[in-house]
Amino acid sequence: MSRPARRGPRGAPPRTLEPAHRVRAVRGGRIEQYTDVTSIKRRERELKLRERSLRQLYDTISDTSSTFDDRLDALLETGSDMLGADAAAFLRLRADGDALDVRAAHGEADGLAVGDTVDADSSPYAAVLDTGDPVRLSLDTDGFDAPDGFSRYVGVPVAVGDSTGGVLCFLSRPGDGFDEWQTTMVELMGNWVGYELDRKRLRETQRRRLREQEDKFEQFVEAVDNYAIFTLDIDGRVTSWNPGAELIKGYRAEEILDEHFRVFYTEEDTEDGLPGRLLAEAADEGVVRHEGERVREDGSTFVADVTIAARYDTDGNHIGYTKIVRDLTDQREYEEAIERERERLEFMNRILRHNILNGLNVINMRTDFLGRTSDDEEVLDHVETIGDRVDDLSELIETMRSFMDAIVSDGSYRAEPTPLRPELDTKVSLAAESYPAAEFVTHDLPDEDTAVLADDLVGEVFENVLSNAVVHNDADEPTVEVWVSETTLPVTVDSATGEPRVAQPGEPAGEVTDTERPALAVHIADNGPGVPDEQKDAVLRKGISELSEPGNGFGLYLVKEMMAAYDGEISVRDYGEETGVGHRPGGRRGRVRPRLPPRSGRRVAAAGDAAVSPHTGNGSFY
Repeated sequence: MSRPARRGPRGAPPRTLEPAHRVRAVRGGRIEQYTDVTSIKRRERELKLRERSLRQLYDTISDTSSTFDDRLDALLETGSDMLGADAAAFLRLRADGDALDVRAAHGEADGLAVGDTVDADSSPYAAVLDTGDPVRLSLDTDGFDAPDGFSRYVGVPVAVGDSTGGVLCFLSRPGDGFDEWQTTMVELMGNWVGYELDRKRLRETQRRRLREQEDKFEQFVEAVDNYAIFTLDIDGRVTSWNPGAELIKGYRAEEILDEHFRVFYTEEDTEDGLPGRLLAEAADEGVVRHEGERVREDGSTFVADVTIAARYDTDGNHIGYTKIVRDLTDQREYEEAIERERERLEFMNRILRHNILNGLNVINMRTDFLGRTSDDEEVLDHVETIGDRVDDLSELIETMRSFMDAIVSDGSYRAEPTPLRPELDTKVSLAAESYPAAEFVTHDLPDEDTAVLADDLVGEVFENVLSNAVVHNDADEPTVEVWVSETTLPVTVDSATGEPRVAQPGEPAGEVTDTERPALAVHIADNGPGVPDEQKDAVLRKGISELSEPGNGFGLYLVKEMMAAYDGEISVRDYGEETGVGHRPGGRRGRVRPRLPPRSGRRVAAAGDAAVSPHTGNGSFY
């Protein structure tokens, strides 16, 4: 238990004494021992006061229902009570750094009213700005001009971002001044002011950027007419409408704004709750996609690809949705047209498979009969030639059937490693037999095992170009030269494996890479008139009707298509162009160069340049 406070020497404050242990009785009296705990009690009171002050300070700055300016005014008032100050102010540093504007003030002090301006160089506030640290001053002894009647000052810099944005200060009339703990409290207050100002600055920057983005987005949306792009409020009512939306949906802006977007859905989907489910999923997931039937203003329907994305303001509040609609009508018609083309190709495939092959089988049986029954050597020579050509055509039809099967099937066409030299040797020999008046010269051919990515039809590419080199040659003695050179081709490869492949629709970026791979170019050149420069590109763009022209073989249309299937190239050039091959007498010469893709893991071969007459072209193989 505590004894009443006892007075010390005359004039000294009372002291609080407490017994150190129990009173012990002794003969003739008792002994009592007391300990002076005055300083402890004083410290406890100070701690309680500081705790109460901190709680008041926290309650003031955490009141989010008040504006920043209201909380700043309350902070200055609370801080003044806590520190025993007679005045307080927050001064905002101007952008040029020459002056401070009083933005908030508490108490009465000359020159520290809201709206006043203080010189940043000649005031006690300059000490804070110069050092960038908290400053305690005795204004009457440190040589600073101060408001009348004030002699004690504590100020701290207020950092906004990476720079000093102002000064928070407290002043008092004559007294003991401000201690270290009070300075720390002012520093905490200054940190909060700087934090709030920085948040405000960032929010204003975000709002400005958001407005700029919205302006750009609105300009973009207004320029788009092949997509319906519009916004909905949080309930699903239309709040904006672009020209594409009017074109696709049929509504004018004044007709649809503020209408619920359920009007775009069929009666069945609306009764099933589809519009509400899509908005709910977009709100939960951020974005939702849906493909289905939609209704235009005139009541007609169309298939649409729809994306709905939730929209948020700079504070993260959900404010509505952005909806993007793509009319799939043209795509569906295109897909139907492709399907019709597949059916036509399948029909042609069946004709090849049955009618033409059956006709060739009849021819083959008749030639066999003639070969067995005739003794005429001339007839037998013709029969042998007919039989050879029937066999060649039968093999070609079988190969074309395989190729067309690949085209009409759902899977993509896959080329296989195919030796290049045997195909060239075979087709050059066939051309020499078919055109005995022409001279065929070969050199610089690849090794027997050099392979390219192609198939059995690659020989037909060479046969077509070789045939054209003679048929369209106006020289007295047609000469055709064939050689192979090394080159490169751009290739799309799998980023992980390095194997050539085609990028798939919707595939993430980085899954495939474009690179250069070694290739072989097969050059086929002749001494004919060549192809005029203005026709070199056009001759490769001829349509499928080219196939029906007599003597045109596959035509360059099919040659081009086959090279595309091999991921190769074909081009028509003048003889000697980009190769250093000299011109021979006899007029302008042409050259066709196919380039082919390489066999995986081996040196690449390319089928390529050939001097050509007007209907031949260049191609390349890996």
